[in-house]
Order: sequence, then structure tokens, then C-alpha cells
Amino acid sequence: DSSERPLDWQQVACALALLGSQCVISGGPGTGKTTTVVRLLLLLRLLDPRVSRIRLCAPTGKAAERLSNSVAGGVAHLRERVLTNPAARATLLSLLKGEPDPGAALAAILDGLAALKATTIHRLLGTRPHTTAATHGPGRPLDCDLLVADEISMVDISLFGRLLSALPQGCRLVMLGDKDQLASVDIGAVLADLCHRVTAGAGRLSAETLRRLCALLGLSDPRLLGGDKVDEQVVVLQKTYRFSGVIKDLAQAVNRCALTPDLLEDCLHRPAAAGDPSYVRWVAASAQGGDGKPLGRSGAEALTRRVVRELLLAPAGGFPDQGPGADPLSLPHSFCEFIAFVERLCAGQGDPAEGFALLAQCRVLCSNHFGPLGTVAINRAMREALLRGHPELAARAEGDSFPGRVVMVTRNDPTLGLYNGDMGFVAPDPQGSLKVLFPGKGEGAAPLGFSPLLLPHIEDGFALTVHKAQGSDYGHVIFLLSLLDNHSLTKELIYTALTRSKRYLTIVGDPLVFTKASARPTERSSGLARRLDAGQG
Repeated sequence: DSSERPLDWQQVACALALLGSQCVISGGPGTGKTTTVVRLLLLLRLLDPRVSRIRLCAPTGKAAERLSNSVAGGVAHLRERVLTNPAARATLLSLLKGEPDPGAALAAILDGLAALKATTIHRLLGTRPHTTAATHGPGRPLDCDLLVADEISMVDISLFGRLLSALPQGCRLVMLGDKDQLASVDIGAVLADLCHRVTAGAGRLSAETLRRLCALLGLSDPRLLGGDKVDEQVVVLQKTYRFSGVIKDLAQAVNRCALTPDLLEDCLHRPAAAGDPSYVRWVAASAQGGDGKPLGRSGAEALTRRVVRELLLAPAGGFPDQGPGADPLSLPHSFCEFIAFVERLCAGQGDPAEGFALLAQCRVLCSNHFGPLGTVAINRAMREALLRGHPELAARAEGDSFPGRVVMVTRNDPTLGLYNGDMGFVAPDPQGSLKVLFPGKGEGAAPLGFSPLLLPHIEDGFALTVHKAQGSDYGHVIFLLSLLDNHSLTKELIYTALTRSKRYLTIVGDPLVFTKASARPTERSSGLARRLDAGQG
């Protein structure tokens, strides 16, 4: 009985995308959205010769670069894992039996998919600077048969409308993202509206679609019946392959607006899950001093310095000992390991590429820009602490730059291949000149190095807002929560912050503020959900 069999929702997502012209694939971090779309791309190329012009896009340059890398990595995974399976390879080759050399044809298709490069939505449309005018629109549609748009949760309603209006007749559209993440900073909550009737799995299907799904997959589950053309275009993936245990449970409770003080206390003291441990620790901080009065300016500055000194520049403590022989990159990190690496680099030792691996192990995320635990105060205090406490770094400073300065790009620069949100750090080159280093493009590529004078649009990146971290993940996330409750603190912000962590999570703040924010969903009304409910989508 197929209704007793657990469904493979990645498989269902591929099938529904094959059956229809539009499909939304949503899911949290590590649920396999990109893996699913890579398999879908391969199937479409094998089954429909008309799908030859494929375009990939995302709302930001950083997200576009991640999409390109993920697709290339997914194709490599297919080659290594799937195509080495004789049965799977034979099945795929059977779909190319009309080709003179099916093996060569399959290799060419995979090469083509691996070479796909994503672009920003603005560049795809040819949007002109400082205007909403674009090269592509209803009168001049895009030249593509299939468009894959990633991180749709970050797209505002206006840009989404312009993207749809630029699609040519018969073009397939696949949209990816996490419906529970932060919405766009501008108007609308596009992905949440598209998925608002589907909580898990797939939307209810019409009888005709279920019949076609049965013919394709042998799936005939009557529980899926009862939907319409809107519902059946949405699949929400649930199984995460990135983390489990307490971080997952905490994030899911926040997502359901079901976090209570007792549940939070349980999450903080629960032992790690066997096989895939994750850890959460809480560092209390309050807007009141020990006398119960507001901190004041001097108290707020003292709190900022204490967080930098005791959490960011000290070895990460408060987590269970991992025992002897543990992989160093599996241990909780702070910035102290990165600064020690930079000091070795200044002494002519070490590989610059190691710095990027260390930065990926620890990231400080702030709920707000301002306040004692905001990005402005934390970045300023980090700079001051490093220059005051490490004379060897201060002695090499040139203007705003010094060895160990972590930076974030704030404006796209296609000429240099840098995009808004790219992270790098300052280090001396072999000749002793300071360079800002960024990860190389492609696996195993050497870091890119630029003179700080060529990069006017960078800022300190020791601490980022949660918004800037969307789409990324880190070994240890230090989440600094505003001391005062405010309406910018929502369950979507809290959920996004928690799910950036792969293993270790430190939360700094007031538990009462945290639980209040976790029960406050974002409220936006763009009209899209109402139109979909009315059958006008």
C-alpha cells in the first residue's frame, strides 16, 4: 500500500516539476533543495530536448555565486555517487538510446549543467541603475526554456512581478528557498505567500495530477487528494541533512511559535543527540545593571567590551569536551584561532586559504545594527581590542586596514568578481604589503588578493546582521540578541539566526526578549496570498 510507504519528497518535487510549468521547492537548511534541482535539471535535459536554454538566478551576487557552486557540486556528486551505480547509469543511458553514443551524450549534458553560472535577478533582467526600467520584460522576454530562481524569500513583490513578466511563453520556472526565513527587506513576503497553504510535504493534488504522478512514480496516496493548481505546485522538504538534536528542536519550536521558557530551559540542558551532536549555550545579558537600573552609556560600553573579550577573543568555552583526537575543525571556535593564524601568517608561516576555513567555523550574528550588542558597537570594539592587544598587528596597519581585519563587501563589483556580502580578511603578501584576501573562484583555486585602495566599498565584518548571513552556515554561531524587545525581532529572524549554525550555538541576551520575539511572526500584506486563495495567481 503506497499510503503506508514514507514518501521521498525530493522525488515528488522532481516529478511535480516535470509535470507542470512552475514549481516551488521550499525547505530549511540542509533539506536538499539544490540536490533536488540538480536531479531535476538532469531529468529535464534527458526527457525534454526542448529544454536547452537554462538560466540560474538569485537576488544577490553572493547568493548567485553559492547557487553556481552548489549546482556544480551537485553535478560532481551525481558523477561520483549515482553514475558509478551500474543500474542507475543504465537507466539514464536508456533515456538517450536515440543518440549515436549515449555515454558521450550523457557526459556532455553533465558538463553543460556543471558549467551553468547564476546571475543576479537585476542583471538577468538588465535593470538600469537607479530605476526600475529593464531590458527584459513583456515586450522583450528572456531567452530561456527553464529558469531556476534561488533564495526567493529575499525577493520583494515588485522584483518578483518584473521577473515573472519577463518569462517567455512556455518557459518552465523553478523557485527555491526557505519559506520560514526572513523575508525581503522591501515590500512583500513572496515565498511565504506562495507556500502559505502548505506546511510540510506537498500541497494537495488534483485527481488528474495524482493520476499522472502515479504513472510516473507508482505513487497513489489518497491523502494527497483535494488540492488545486496552486497547492500542487508547492513542495516543502522536511528532512534536514545538516543538523539534528537540540538546535533543530529549538529552531522548530521557534518556527511554530511554540517556544516556552520551560522548553528553552530544556534545550539548554539537554544532552547532545548521539551520532550528530549539536550544542546550545546561553550567556545572560540584560538592559539593566546589577542595581536594577538601565545600563547607561558606560554600562553599555562595558558590556560590549566584555562580550568581545570573553566570547569573541577567548577560546570558546561552555561546551562539552570532545575528547582526545577530535578533529580541530569539529571543535567550537571563536576569533582567537583566526587571530593566532594571522599572527603566524605575518611571521611567514601558514597558508592564506586556512583563514577562510577558520572564519567559516565561527560567525557573530547580531539581531540589530545598534545597541551594545549590535554590529556597529561589536565591530568597533573588535577593531580596538585587536589593535590595542596585538602590537604586531597594529604595527603593520595602513589606514583602516590591518592584518586580521575581517571585511565584508557592501556593493557589487563585477570587474573584480566581488559581490555584496562577500567576506574576506586582510593579511600581508610575501612582499609585506597588505592585501584583502577573498576565496578563489572554484574548488582549490588560490585566494584573490586586492589592495585595500581598490576596495572603497568594504566595511568591518567581525559581526554581521542576521539578514546578511542568509544562505550561509557556520560551525559555531554566536548570536547577539538586542537587549530591548522591539518589533524588528521576529520569529523569522530568530529562526534564521539559529539555523545558520551547523553544530555549536551561543546565544547572548535576555531569555524573556528571546521568547517574546520567538512568538512574533512577521506580518506583511502584499495581496499575493489573497489572490492565490481567490484563484487569481
